[in-house]
Amino acid sequence: MRRILAGFGLNEVVTHALISAEDLRRTGYAPDDPGYVRVANPLSEAHLIMRPVLYPSLFASLAENVRQRRLDPWIFEVGKTYHYAPDARRPPPGGETAGKGRFEAWHLGIGLLGPETPAAVGSAARDADVPRLKGLIEGLHASLGAPPPTYRPEGEDERHPHLHPARAGRLVDPSRHDYGSFGEVDPRIAAEWGLPGRPVVAVINLPQLFALVPNRLRVSPVPAAQPIDRDLAVVVDEATPIGEILRLVRANAGPMLVAARPFDEYRGEQVGAGKVSHTIALRFQPETATDEKAVEKALNKVRGALTHHLGAEIR
Repeated sequence: MRRILAGFGLNEVVTHALISAEDLRRTGYAPDDPGYVRVANPLSEAHLIMRPVLYPSLFASLAENVRQRRLDPWIFEVGKTYHYAPDARRPPPGGETAGKGRFEAWHLGIGLLGPETPAAVGSAARDADVPRLKGLIEGLHASLGAPPPTYRPEGEDERHPHLHPARAGRLVDPSRHDYGSFGEVDPRIAAEWGLPGRPVVAVINLPQLFALVPNRLRVSPVPAAQPIDRDLAVVVDEATPIGEILRLVRANAGPMLVAARPFDEYRGEQVGAGKVSHTIALRFQPETATDEKAVEKALNKVRGALTHHLGAEIR
């Protein structure tokens, strides 16, 4: 996994697992939470708490780069987080016990700030943003052989305090369990750490991610038939997440579906108030040239699922 992320152009950082209460406060977390693992005899206030989340470590690394006038750090860290829950009967998702009500879990953190490449003649620099971050996450899944994640917005009662309330979400596995978060940093938190621009961060629970990776990688020969491309326009309520549409498409399209990608969005009089039309590009890979009827059958199943579960209108 480290090699994959380095190949994507990210630099690995290794930070201290002990952080200060001030680090948590600047990240939006209460510094006196009873669920923290505290050091009984710390060497300094900077090493008082075993980090419950990776975000302070990511922000500290980004901030150090900014102080050194490196305004385009794209970094990742693989490290543990720690929790204290004396009444818990089992570890948290992906966690393992460290004894006496203390638990630890491996996580991957990604932090992006500034452009991937500098501006050049004829091309402007593009700063890191949420779509680019999602592309890295999906590329990591594909390289590991894990199924692509779907996404859902964060609810008001579960929102990460360091993330922008309207530009953040959760990673969801095929069983609809959350196993990570991602999004743009809240401007107030970015200001607390002295970060310019609009940094984006993500953290993924590694045991849960690795559980999605098959023990054996299955390969197939180069297909003899050409792929079949179809576009599907779906009208749904504006509150319907695009991730839920993609989940239903992938769950009902069958094994011939090899790609599903949203590429257009429309709001206007033709779809009505409170509605949005998403156009999704689908690619099917039949085994033979005579499988086109099977593709149409798969499309009909997808249309039926979207209509039944989401009340969608197929255009």
